Amino acid sequence: MELKDFRGRKIELSDDSWVHIQESHPEVSLEEIKAVLIDPNEVIECPRQQFVELFYRIKLNPEGKPRFRMVVVKVLPTGNYISTAMTTTAIKQGRSLYKKGESI
Repeated sequence: MELKDFRGRKIELSDDSWVHIQESHPEVSLEEIKAVLIDPNEVIECPRQQFVELFYRIKLNPEGKPRFRMVVVKVLPTGNYISTAMTTTAIKQGRSLYKKGESI
């Protein structure tokens, strides 16, 4: 399945990655993945993996505590691919590639 990010780049979500997300992170819907890619709060360069961008969008849990939907995108010469998506409690440290409210 082909999705797009906020920059207009094509991002591929393979059947295998989607099955992994559904099995390992069932709280993340396809609509949320699309929303994170189109309107992230922040995108950082993964500090531990080269050519990986981490897209974050804030989502409050039922108790009102901030949580983030994170979509992991591999950016390769052959294309851009989602490897996984999940919920996390914090944004990882790394070089900021985009922050909502700042120019692209």
